Amino acid sequence: GVADAHRALATQRLIERRDGHRLALDVEAAKIALSNEPSHPFSLDRFEPGLICPLSRRAFDAATSSLVERVGAAVDILLRHAQVAPERVQSIYLTGGGSSMPALRACVQAHLPAARLTTGDTFGSIGTGLGVAAARRYGMIP
Repeated sequence: GVADAHRALATQRLIERRDGHRLALDVEAAKIALSNEPSHPFSLDRFEPGLICPLSRRAFDAATSSLVERVGAAVDILLRHAQVAPERVQSIYLTGGGSSMPALRACVQAHLPAARLTTGDTFGSIGTGLGVAAARRYGMIP
């Protein structure tokens, strides 16, 4: 219908302007906002003048719930393989933008009830870790 044609044109403009990376950055900013606020007005004005998509943490949590559940399942598998009881884990270091998501933090806390959740440089530590790993791999760090 008309709505599909309109979306197709907006997508075509996005591709022609090579704005995919900009959109990804805007989505990341919205994810960060929703980790701190119950709602966020996601502006798509750059792609469609006047277009604002109201986002809510509730909708964000619903959209990411299967991913969060997979993290919980991975924690359970890790504990089982390591033969460690969840209550024995005292501290968990969370990093990356997703680690600020309240639903993810609640999931990890539910699977590791005695653990203290610790965060560091939320957005820089992954890059730092990749740099250290690359330096080790290519002989710059023994």
